[in-house]
Amino acid sequence: MQIAIKMLGELQVFHNNLLTPLPSSKLTRALLVYLLLNNRPQRRDYLCTLFWPEAKDARGSLRWSLSKLRAILNNNASESGAEQNIERVVADKDYVSINKTDIDIDLVNLCSRAAQQQHYAGELTELAKQLAMPLLDGLDLHNHPDFQHWLIAQRQQLIQLRSKLLSQIAASAKCSVTDAAKTAPLPARPRQALQLQYQADIRYCAGDDGVKIAYVSTGWGLPLLKPPALLNHLQYDWHAPLWGRIFHQLAGDYQLIRYDDRGSGMSERNIDGVSVDDLAQDLATVVTANNLSQFALLGISNSVALCIDYAARHPEQVSHLILFNGYAAGWCADGDPQLREKMQAIIALAETGWEQDNTAFRQFFSMTFVPDASQHELDWFNEYLLLAANAKNAAALMSAFADWDVRSKLTQIKVPTLVIHSLGDKAVPALSGREIAATIPGAEFIGLDSTSHLLLEYEPSAQQFIDIIHDFISRHQKSVV
Repeated sequence: MQIAIKMLGELQVFHNNLLTPLPSSKLTRALLVYLLLNNRPQRRDYLCTLFWPEAKDARGSLRWSLSKLRAILNNNASESGAEQNIERVVADKDYVSINKTDIDIDLVNLCSRAAQQQHYAGELTELAKQLAMPLLDGLDLHNHPDFQHWLIAQRQQLIQLRSKLLSQIAASAKCSVTDAAKTAPLPARPRQALQLQYQADIRYCAGDDGVKIAYVSTGWGLPLLKPPALLNHLQYDWHAPLWGRIFHQLAGDYQLIRYDDRGSGMSERNIDGVSVDDLAQDLATVVTANNLSQFALLGISNSVALCIDYAARHPEQVSHLILFNGYAAGWCADGDPQLREKMQAIIALAETGWEQDNTAFRQFFSMTFVPDASQHELDWFNEYLLLAANAKNAAALMSAFADWDVRSKLTQIKVPTLVIHSLGDKAVPALSGREIAATIPGAEFIGLDSTSHLLLEYEPSAQQFIDIIHDFISRHQKSVV
């Protein structure tokens, strides 16, 4: 091949095995990969909107970037040293594309090899190793959300492909392989022969204040309503490399209903702050939109307080209350002045550092919530947080949950309650879960051998978490009227 392009890791272009300098413009490099990975010609107007939405002369900016790409792709030295002019950048007044006939792209080659039916175990391992490299490292455009969403989708597809390969490795070896064990699919229950690979269409509902809330219902059986944990985005969490398959399995056993908080994900983002009353209203709105008369309620992390509040006020609707890694009183309500000062400083930093290209601030949250995740997974989670909410709304949601105090309602809970907590949770200590279980009449407490605040789907505690929920609901099914 005359030209080879490396997309796994940092973007690199080689002419006859010699590294070619790339344009300093990040937008130009992003344009290059976008054209290479899209098989159809792209409209100039669309490319202008994608990369230069606010430029006074977007078409001029596009022409300038195309000239830089022509310098890279159209001219390359032959083996004899004579320069050849090959038109690989194809453009007319309306469309732009790249002729990839003689361009070797590592990502395309690896995906093609992975799609083959027959593989030796060693080949599978080598493919999985190569696919573990971050895709287009350093090419994120956080101020260009449409391109960033596209890039995240490409990375997710790569993670899913690697997961499939590692599952094949684990199956062929019929034993625990260190890396394969991390991504092997959770075993299906008998009535889950057909795994749910796609979630249903996302729908919208609105409460009295008119704020639109995005929600989705997947699966059949007893309704299991899960409010958002931390920051959420329905479009991405179903296939999340960290916890997606936990959702798949829950949706195989129950009618799993999820939604995005106001100000985040696919719910309405143009809001004037968030209060605990707003969040309680949004939960009630989702219940009404799904015509739920009785359902199980699964609270994770900050939504634990929300679920406690709802179960205390609506015991006739909640058949089972399941609480995981949460608290009954936020840091503002706890009365610790040092903790209050620390958290106020963190929220102030969120307002200024959340949307910066430097992921150091979001990495602080990622390392706290999933300390055992790989760097590749942490990078995904960093991007997920940014896609879930802008800086203003992220800070508003953090502040709202910080004020919540439902400790006085714990003794009012009259429904079967299960409290699960990761014993090594660094974000919310297990003592918080124990205190909740000790105060709710008849509540059960189970500790998991995990350090994760948000469970990783490949850790043993993830399957234990699902089994515990299934057992609890089955044992208390008779109590459901």
